[in-house]
Amino acid sequence: MPNTVVLGAGIVGSAAVWDLVRRGHAVTVADADSDAAATAADVYGATPAHLDVEDRRALEALLEDSDAVVSAVPYHFGVAVAASAVRTGVHYADFGGNPAVVAAQHALDDDARTAGVLIIPDCGLAPGLVNVMAGLLIDTTSGPIRSVQMRVGALPQEPVGALGYQLAFSPAGLINEYAEPCEVIERGRRTTVEPLTRFETVEWDGWGPLEAFATAGGTSTMCRD
Repeated sequence: MPNTVVLGAGIVGSAAVWDLVRRGHAVTVADADSDAAATAADVYGATPAHLDVEDRRALEALLEDSDAVVSAVPYHFGVAVAASAVRTGVHYADFGGNPAVVAAQHALDDDARTAGVLIIPDCGLAPGLVNVMAGLLIDTTSGPIRSVQMRVGALPQEPVGALGYQLAFSPAGLINEYAEPCEVIERGRRTTVEPLTRFETVEWDGWGPLEAFATAGGTSTMCRD
């Protein structure tokens, strides 16, 4: 049975715990808030742990007996946690979203290969699932590809509030998407556009009209690879 650590017991981290447990993993869920870790562990059948992710020794002690770690803490911890995973020989995945952090994680490639571990950032919705779907569409479409646009939004089944939006992840990650340059491919070349530009209105049956605009991080490495 794989032994997996999930860092962060928020909405996203708890969902990861649920999914891993149902797939047969022995899961330890760790959080600086011991009550949050205990609640997630009790609900989903995991083991709780109290951990400050900035405490490198405590983090690596927790990882030493594990096969993998899923980081669901704010993105700015991504490089340090990935480096600890490499040092302890543990496979690493996170939900990403920040191009500078991902670039720094890629710089760990040589050490990760030596340690025999995988470092896989950007495994969320966007970046993550949306990139896989766009890549599959590109690979399976016959004829030339003229344009690919990826749109994503946190749209709950029962929208509430003025925006009808669900903030399921760190507010810092959301603000970051609205503040940094957005990587795109335009006229066959990689470039950047300013966030919150390229405003458009989109709608389809049952949804909309919705406001859409450029945000950072969602293309992950697609514009580079």
